[in-house]
Amino acid sequence: VSNNKITIKANNVSSVESMFYNSSNFNGEVNLTISNVANASKMFYGCSSFNQPIQFLNNKIINMSEMFYGCTFFNQHILVEDSELLTTVESCFYDCKNFNSLVKLKTDNVTTFKNMFYRCYLYNKPLNFNTASAITFEGMLNRAQNFDNEIDFDFSSINSNTSILNMISGTNMSDRTYSRFLSNTSKTIKYNPNLPVTADGGN
Repeated sequence: VSNNKITIKANNVSSVESMFYNSSNFNGEVNLTISNVANASKMFYGCSSFNQPIQFLNNKIINMSEMFYGCTFFNQHILVEDSELLTTVESCFYDCKNFNSLVKLKTDNVTTFKNMFYRCYLYNKPLNFNTASAITFEGMLNRAQNFDNEIDFDFSSINSNTSILNMISGTNMSDRTYSRFLSNTSKTIKYNPNLPVTADGGN
């Protein structure tokens, strides 16, 4: 794939899945017009050199799973605030080791945040997500070593102890942040108000 500017006008396309899959040397500017795309899964998967701004308006996006998986150097804001239909961000930023930018998504209908920021070593931004529909947060911030922000999520839709297994394991949460996380968790979990959270947070 060329590193020149790429303009994509695909208003009649519903999927850009794996468009730049494993283009490890790609770092070109991408101008997207993809207003009808529902599936952006794995779009930049394995683009380990990629670090360009991504701007697109899309009120039909459903699947952002593994969209930036393995984009080691990626560190750009993701602002898709008209994403009312979005249902999954699983592993969206998995292994984005240098990522520490704002993520603004409309997540009212997202059911899985699993491994969203897994091994995002530098990530430490506020998480302002509507999580009322989410049934799993497993590994969401696993090994996000720098993370120390408060998490005030609605966990009322989860249905098992494994749903938040290792959610914050390997973070560097302070004792205060970790305590508030446990307090907020116990307030909204219906399944078990004393749910044990596997976590290494708290220092």
